[in-house]
Amino acid sequence: MQIHWKLPLTKESKEDLDRSIIDYVQWQYNEREKATPSVLENNGDDIDLDEKSLIASLKGLFLLPSDNTESTHEVNPLLLPRKWNSIVRLQRHIMTLEQTCRDLTNQVDTLQQEAKKHDNTNTIDSESLNISWIPKTFPNYSITVDTSISSVKLHPRLPIIFIGTDHGKLYAFDIFNPSLPLSSIQAHFKGITSIDSILLKSDKEGSAIISTTSKDLSIKLYKWIVTENKFQLQRSLISHEHIVSQNKLFIHGNDILLASCSRDTTIKIWNTSTAYCINSIPAHLDWVRSIDVFNEYVLSGSQDSSLRLTHWPSGNGLSIGKGHDFPIECVKFIPFLIMPQNENDSKEEEDDDDATKVTIARQPPSDGINAEDYMKLGFKYCASASRDKLIKIWEIPTPRFLMHRPPIPNGNNPIMKCVMTLKGHSSWVKDLQIRGNYLFSCSDDKTIKCWSLENGECVKTWNDSHSGFITCLEMDSDITALKETTENKVNLHREIMVTAGLDSKCNIYIR
Repeated sequence: MQIHWKLPLTKESKEDLDRSIIDYVQWQYNEREKATPSVLENNGDDIDLDEKSLIASLKGLFLLPSDNTESTHEVNPLLLPRKWNSIVRLQRHIMTLEQTCRDLTNQVDTLQQEAKKHDNTNTIDSESLNISWIPKTFPNYSITVDTSISSVKLHPRLPIIFIGTDHGKLYAFDIFNPSLPLSSIQAHFKGITSIDSILLKSDKEGSAIISTTSKDLSIKLYKWIVTENKFQLQRSLISHEHIVSQNKLFIHGNDILLASCSRDTTIKIWNTSTAYCINSIPAHLDWVRSIDVFNEYVLSGSQDSSLRLTHWPSGNGLSIGKGHDFPIECVKFIPFLIMPQNENDSKEEEDDDDATKVTIARQPPSDGINAEDYMKLGFKYCASASRDKLIKIWEIPTPRFLMHRPPIPNGNNPIMKCVMTLKGHSSWVKDLQIRGNYLFSCSDDKTIKCWSLENGECVKTWNDSHSGFITCLEMDSDITALKETTENKVNLHREIMVTAGLDSKCNIYIR
């Protein structure tokens, strides 16, 4: 009797399926023979079916020969369970792709709406960018290098990302064409610990100074030559006696200065033009892991779980914060922010100002006892991330400002006050970035989180961006833009977030 086979399988595929079922049944019998009597009792009554009779019945049902002499079938008893798991994995992948399609569709709709608003202009002004932009769920591009990534930095203006690795190699990639690096150089003999960049004002083409620090105890300054797409070594700064943890480039007067911190417990200030060390500050009793610079003030976080505010020209320590239980991995100033205003702003834009509304933490104080002193500082709050899985927001006490003298600590109140603790990460918090009303964090728990500076709530979490520890996070932040101006007014040019980690992958999120 000829059976009409309705499944969409060829004759060979059907025969393989039938034999796989028989192989799986035989494997079950073999496993049952190996089981102890107690296990058999717990699994129910004994099965009286004879193995040979059942196998023969199945072969008859499947119209297979009673012996395997003519078959080239390879016995694989676990083929069916493995295929079942493959189906589950494929289903999950399909669900992820469907979510990606929905996100891309929403992105296209958003871009089309923005294009309609700007039909009469060829470009979108920087004021129209959302200062409180939150990246979408999935990255636009991914870059993979040959080893784990320890630091990333965006070019201040051009679509270029600089990547430093644990093997001391420095890469430059075009964000929109990341298939091959624009340039690469063996910058250090040991791992790169941090990268920073700043524009050369004398060069209108977009050339920049790129600074790197390393475990080889050195700091190197490179010039990124736009016309040739290459690194050119300018200076090597050697003075630290242990691992150099981090560096920050900043403008002071007409000079470009660099601040560095090290495991030798010091913070050093350098003139990048002369390579001279201007000041060396013994800020902590243990490894200084992270620093941030704003005007004449440097904020530092240490292995001893404390953070300190220092007036770097004089070296005076102004205030200290204690509250973390483990070493601090990252510190950030939260400076005041004044959004640029257009005289021709329409009433519609005034009604819908969620993108330009500044949270209280970033508003300059208009009144109060210390309002004038805080305006001199340019900030009132700072943030710290630690290995205790916490992010803390601190209120910084005002120092005493003396006529024709550097500021000194306020004897009545030299201690920072923790005003907010952000809980949500399940492992070390490694890096922080601030953009508008939000604080972004990355962690060894392989997640990235976005927090509201208004109420401390977690607004969004990115769970599947990396397969390993996330070591660094970079954004086109208003904090970076503030360093390029003498006022607390900023125009953002881009909406970009970059993450990288031990999986050797760098993810790029673009508006």
